[in-house]
Amino acid sequence: MKIAVVSNYYPPNARGGAEIVAARIADELSDRGHSIFVLTRETYKGFPFNISNHDRLPFFLKLVWHMVDLCNPFSDQVIRRVIREEKPDVFLTHNLKGIGLNLSRAIQRQNVFQIHTLHDLQLSVPSGLLIYGEERSFLNQSFLRRWYERAVSIAIGKPNVIVSPSKFLIDLYRERGLFRDATVCILPNPAPETEIVAESLFVKDETKKHIRLFFGGQLETHKGIVFLLNALEALDIPFELHIAGNGSLRSVIEQQCTSDKRFVYHGFLSTDEIIKQIALSDVVIVPSLCYENSPTMMYESFAVGVPVIASRIGGIPELITEGENGYLFEPGNTDQFVDILKRAADRSFDREAIRQRAEKYALKSYVDELEKMMQKKTRS
Repeated sequence: MKIAVVSNYYPPNARGGAEIVAARIADELSDRGHSIFVLTRETYKGFPFNISNHDRLPFFLKLVWHMVDLCNPFSDQVIRRVIREEKPDVFLTHNLKGIGLNLSRAIQRQNVFQIHTLHDLQLSVPSGLLIYGEERSFLNQSFLRRWYERAVSIAIGKPNVIVSPSKFLIDLYRERGLFRDATVCILPNPAPETEIVAESLFVKDETKKHIRLFFGGQLETHKGIVFLLNALEALDIPFELHIAGNGSLRSVIEQQCTSDKRFVYHGFLSTDEIIKQIALSDVVIVPSLCYENSPTMMYESFAVGVPVIASRIGGIPELITEGENGYLFEPGNTDQFVDILKRAADRSFDREAIRQRAEKYALKSYVDELEKMMQKKTRS
């Protein structure tokens, strides 16, 4: 089967977990004998879509960026060309912001089977970010958001199947009026296949002088990295925090790590390097202050048997069984976070049990489900 994978970014030009998941799936499909080609600005010439990054644009130009993204005039032209030249049987679409949301509708006009995977809130909130405590802010409650959602609903159309990694995300979209009549499959993201495992069970060792923590991801306030640095100042047990990633707060992180040797910054790491760091850690921290869908970092942690302490927000609680593979705390609550971290440091986690629980997120099982969806298309 010939499959087109469409994503705004794609490794090595990845900004977050969505692109990593898309690539992981594409590689497995290719290994199974499917013919895969990828559509992004970087990998397919002739994509005259929106500019790639609008983060630093003035507000009024950001509005123009979003308008172009909703009704890009080149979408139909490019999709017709792709179908004529590549003849795909299926489109697997992921995040489309930046290459045109109406690319989805253009695919549907050509009557090619489409599976669209949701990754974040960008179809409801233009930035994709809904911050804890700001749910009832003016912008989030205003007519502007409702107008945007109606325009998105028109642009995205009706994919044949919607895949949502979390129940939280599809419930939010349906509450906001999107995908209410869609065929939906809730399918947690695939964990990486890795031979890397934690060396032993996490059993409290009285001779150990510190607890080793790991944070990996975007170095931005909404990911909770500033909260984490401040909260650890209240921790009265020895620790090391290892940090990997990139973002606007990189210089702040580097300064902190220079002045305090308990903090170690590794820079931007590949997925394999991140997994190696996770396997050396006692706990992975996911302290998000924004509503998350299903963080890739958590799947990577569970795959090697390391517990996660994470914010109780968005789809994160769907992945945590407290006391077995981690703990949850209220976003931004320093006292609760510190108490839970002490509890985790003072108990035993069975790493092998965590790894076995993570087998339900196996990449092969995920792609089995995708193939079933595609096979239904070929038989219809």
